[in-house]
Amino acid sequence: MLRVSPEEIHEDTLLFGPESLGLDSIDALQMTVAIETNYGIVIRNPEVAKLAFHSLRSLKDWLSTELKKSPKTV
Repeated sequence: MLRVSPEEIHEDTLLFGPESLGLDSIDALQMTVAIETNYGIVIRNPEVAKLAFHSLRSLKDWLSTELKKSPKTV
């Protein structure tokens, strides 16, 4: 359950931490599984996940870059 309305969410909105959407570790796990299921990209490195899940923009940019690479394990 988000603490903000959809109108308040922008590309630079933080996903985790203070002043963010308020996502937690369960949300991170669900996002990781969804990325693996929908895009075939396996995230094994926690530092990569931290950078990718910083904001909506960072996630979009990261996914775009990763979809151009092969193999799909990071």
